[in-house]
Amino acid sequence: MKKIFIRADGNPVLGLGHIIRCCSIAEALEKKGVFCCFLVADEDSAIIVREHGFRVLQLNSMWNDLDQEVNSMINIIQTEQIDLLLIDSYYISDNYLKKMRQYTTTAYLTGMNNFLYPVDILINYHIYAKHLGYQEQYKKNTKLVLGCQFAPLRREFSIEPIYMRDEKKIFITTGGTDPYEVMPALLELLLESDCKQWEYHIIIGKYYKKQEIEKLYKLKDKTRNIFFYKDIQNIEKIMKNCSIAVSAAGSTLYELCACGIPTVVFAFADNQLLSLKAFSEQNFAESAGDVRQNFTENLKKIVDGVLRYAMNKELCIKRSNSNRKKIDGKGAERLAKILIYESSRG
Repeated sequence: MKKIFIRADGNPVLGLGHIIRCCSIAEALEKKGVFCCFLVADEDSAIIVREHGFRVLQLNSMWNDLDQEVNSMINIIQTEQIDLLLIDSYYISDNYLKKMRQYTTTAYLTGMNNFLYPVDILINYHIYAKHLGYQEQYKKNTKLVLGCQFAPLRREFSIEPIYMRDEKKIFITTGGTDPYEVMPALLELLLESDCKQWEYHIIIGKYYKKQEIEKLYKLKDKTRNIFFYKDIQNIEKIMKNCSIAVSAAGSTLYELCACGIPTVVFAFADNQLLSLKAFSEQNFAESAGDVRQNFTENLKKIVDGVLRYAMNKELCIKRSNSNRKKIDGKGAERLAKILIYESSRG
């Protein structure tokens, strides 16, 4: 049996994206008979992985300094006889990747191009991936896996959705965190807009602060049209029942595209800026900018984007059909096939 281990972390600072997308890949690998196990820095990350039903080993290391765990990782690779190691972290170094590659086939999942990554497989599923210059930098000894056809979504998103434009329901998410408390401020504005009678389906992130959740529930006292979800397992069912979405520029954007939901996108972190720009320029979504730059003004842009969709059925249908063609929800399965094949070559 093939053994593929996955190195990823999640916490209030990192958010959940690294682990969630790797869980999608692990699910696809296990369906093909591969033994998968996560390697994480600490208990925070281990809990998330266990909640998703996967094996996990805790390294008791620092999530923001992977060089400290090199010896532990080498020991695990040798002891477990790992066929391939998939790494998903922004906190790797040239030394770390070189060391891992000495002992097993390595794959690195990233959205960046910070230096020449010494790995066997480089994966960037973002829609801007082919514009980062990888093709010019990497030679034949690194396999490049680039583009949104490889976006690792859960298999539920590969089922063809039916776009219900007449449903007056709005899906809103900031991801696992909301450090600037966008959600309550945005919801207040929407409840004063021409969409105030619509239903609002709100995802409360795992790492939302207590005071923010309290603010949200106070808003619910004003209307019966607000529905909150926390620790939701079947998020695609909620998405597919909504006709418009608002989302931070993270992994959820790809899920919304696969569902065919016209989306207004915003950013609140540096690692979201490339996606924000690319989703707007390539007509995947309406952009409301970086809320850190001008909080109130950009929240108004989100509301304007929602209203634009609400008043333009033709735009919604066009964007829905276009996005589903580009992101079909089968990226995790495609990645699994590549990882299995490359692990055999190593």
